[in-house]
Order: sequence, then C-alpha cells, then structure tokens
Amino acid sequence: MTAPPPPPAAGVVQLPDGRLLLAGAAAALHRWLDDQLLAMARAAGAQECRFPASIDRVTLARAGYFEAFPHGATALCSPPFRGAEALPGQLAAPPDPLDAAPPGQLLAGSVPHPSEPAPAHQLEPAPSGSATPPPYLLNPAVCYHAYALHAGRRLAEPVLLTARQSCFREADREAGRRFAGDASVARTTDTASPAGGGGANPDGSPARLWEFTMREVVFLGPPAWVREQRAAWSARIEAWTAGLGLSGRLVAATDPFFGAPGRGRRLLQQLKDLKLELQLDVGGGGGGEGPVAAASFNLHEDFFGTRFGIACDGAPAHSGCAAFGLERWTLAWLARHGERAAAAVTDEVSGAAGVSGTAGAAGTAGTAGTGTAG
Repeated sequence: MTAPPPPPAAGVVQLPDGRLLLAGAAAALHRWLDDQLLAMARAAGAQECRFPASIDRVTLARAGYFEAFPHGATALCSPPFRGAEALPGQLAAPPDPLDAAPPGQLLAGSVPHPSEPAPAHQLEPAPSGSATPPPYLLNPAVCYHAYALHAGRRLAEPVLLTARQSCFREADREAGRRFAGDASVARTTDTASPAGGGGANPDGSPARLWEFTMREVVFLGPPAWVREQRAAWSARIEAWTAGLGLSGRLVAATDPFFGAPGRGRRLLQQLKDLKLELQLDVGGGGGGEGPVAAASFNLHEDFFGTRFGIACDGAPAHSGCAAFGLERWTLAWLARHGERAAAAVTDEVSGAAGVSGTAGAAGTAGTAGTGTAG
C-alpha cells in the first residue's frame, strides 16, 4: 500500500507576487542543500565567488540576453546618483556610457574587448514613458557575471567557479500569478528553468517564482574540457539526487536559453544536446502539478567566449554551467519526505565538520529523511 504524501510544510509560504517565504526546518533545509552543492563545487576545485544582486544592462546586452528574452529581466528604475546629486560623503558615480547612446542602442566599445568594439546589440525596450532604459537590472542568472569578470582575457588554464545569488525572472512571476488564480494573467509557454529560458510545468506551480535562489557552477576553457565538466556534473547530481531519496529524470531541453530564439535554434540545440534538465516533482499540496526543472547542465559552445572576447588556446573559449534552483530542491525534498524529516536531517548535520559532497553523504541524508518520514 502506497503511503499518502506528507502535508504541505508549515514553513513554506507562497506569496502572490512570485516570492517564497521559508521558515524553520524549510529554511534550514534550503541552506543545507546549498551547503552540499558548495561542498561538491569546492571538492571539484571551483573558486567561490560573490557577485552583486544587480547587473548592468551593457553586460546583459553583450550576452545576448535581450535577443532571447526581450522582457525577461526586472529593471531597477531608481536613477543612480550623479555629481551634485550624490549624498554627503558619497563619491559621485562615473558617467554612464548609456547616457550618450541613442535610446535602445548600445555604445560601441563600452565593454572591454580584446580586438574590436562591441557590436550594437539591441537593448530591451525602455519602460513606458522613459526615453532611456534603466542601466541596471536584477540578475536573471548568475553566470553572466562570470563572463563579464573574464571579458577580454586569454585564459592560461581552464576556469571553474561557483556562486550563489538571488535571481529574478518576469516569466516566472506571471506563472506564479496564474497558479494563484489571477485571471488577468494570460497563459503562456514562455517558461524559465534554473539556468535558461525554459523548463517543465509551463502553467505555474509553487515552484514558479519571480525571485529565487540559484547556485551555479561555471566552466570556461577548451571545448573537450567543458564537455567533460558538464558530463561529470550531470552524473554527480544524478547520484546525489538518488542519495537524497528523490526521483529525478534527466531530459534534453528544447527551449533556447541563449541567442535569438527560433525553430532552427531549437532543432540545433536538440541535435547538439546542449541543454539537459533534471526534473523533480515538487508536489504542490496534492494539486497534481507536473515536474519542474530543478537543475540544468548547459553547453554554450563559444557563444559567450566570442561575445565577451574570452580566448583559450588561440580561439574563443567554450563555456558551460550547472545551475540549481534551491527553492525547487527544497520543495521537492519536502514533498517527498515532509517537514519532520527536514528538521531531523538538518538537526543531525548541523555543526558537523565538513559536509561531504559525495553521493555517500547525500545518501545518508536521504536515508535519514526517508526513515523519519515513514
């Protein structure tokens, strides 16, 4: 006889504007899951980075973000301080290169490039009533900061780094409102998964959030090395998922996650197997929602290496990433094991020296969680 699913965790509150509040055991579980991912990244030799919560429009334009997702990012509309407008004791900000650009146009050469000025990529349309788009936006993903960090560089050796940051996506804000029953929001198939622009469950669920926490591992280097990293991370996380007692499915994704969208790009991406998603069931209080992409493992080929002028072995560097939506992992774990199990596991491992990133350590957590839930 199959046991009924555990009730929704009391420490999880879905807010109507696409945010999630976690408290108690749910918040501790969220932190514990990220600690395990960070331990895995460190064990693999990744350098830990801390990036800002916002990103400049120039960087997103160079990355081709607005070509793929014209209205996907959340703009910061408060104007930056300039000259005499600066607060007492605050240094005036340097002139923004976008100030001198025509509306919707990126100034050539405003981003470092080793050999030629930046192409004039089309920027996201300005908000209604605004002549110039705001220069800063909230992060739609973590990895764009990594490419900007290495822009114009020739890599002497491959780069492996990891960072965690809050990210924001407008498509998921709308999906969350649809799930909450807001009839004013049109249904759409424009979905977003941890590190790209698409994923399972297009019609919204508690896992479809405007604001969410992303852990990414980014790899930059020769093509073969990047492919090896993607393969290693997908295998590592599949084993970790099983050790957590979760049922995950690794599938090829067809939604374009960089560059201009189109049927040709979708087919090419599928043929080259550029994006894999690990889909997990996040429950949703018995509403029968389908699985969502809790992780993705991506190959960008030389797209970002070319856009940011990052060279390796005399050619544009290849890049890839493994990305994890921590709220989705938390919800999936709670849906499978329940809040009491989360409290038991986080209490058991709190204060333990050195959380291992191996499947064996994850297996201990999965076993403990399953036992408590039972």
